[in-house]
Amino acid sequence: MTGYNEITQFPRGVFFKDGLSTTVNYVSGIAASQLLVITGAPSNTQTVTIDGKAYTFQTVLTDVDGNVLIGASATTARDNLKSAINLEPGHAGVEYAASMTRHTSCVAEASGADLRVRAISRGTGGNSIAVSETATNYAWAAATLSGGSGESTEVRMCNAIIGGGAAAEIVIFENAAGTTEFMRVKVPAGETVPVLFGFSAPAGLRVKTATAASGLTITIFHAPL
Repeated sequence: MTGYNEITQFPRGVFFKDGLSTTVNYVSGIAASQLLVITGAPSNTQTVTIDGKAYTFQTVLTDVDGNVLIGASATTARDNLKSAINLEPGHAGVEYAASMTRHTSCVAEASGADLRVRAISRGTGGNSIAVSETATNYAWAAATLSGGSGESTEVRMCNAIIGGGAAAEIVIFENAAGTTEFMRVKVPAGETVPVLFGFSAPAGLRVKTATAASGLTITIFHAPL
């Protein structure tokens, strides 16, 4: 391989050969969250709403997405709501509606007698997720999630296999503009070299060879999460 091959984003799990690539993106930071303070059991038809999805408490469970059984105590109702938000296995049709769908932007966890709801994605974006309730014994500490923080620049992990050249070669990984070099790999003639590396390059990454050995192949694919 000679010259440059641009690395662009492809769906996870896609495998490309001969210098093409796929990347996995990570965002560092803290996920926003909020506490739902619980002082007793909710009443029939009262609701908790998280990022537009309403959960309706019922004394007799019916099969509509969002319906949650109150149960025998405040703790049971809290746990059933947590199970519904997370779509925890083994509870569908008993503690929450059989047709319940997993919340798309949040997860939940018990916090003492209360419930803490946390954004799935880390960073400041979660701070705008709105929460509300009509349950008399339920009260959010604030109207949105808060505390989310993190870098906006993504960190990507790549796994590469380099080899097969007729002569020794140096392979260079750099940003798309060619201004920042991330790594150099010396590949002996006829040998295969595995490489795992991370880089921060929002505009993408490119690969070049310092020499033009015939038959060199570079395979770059995603690193497992």
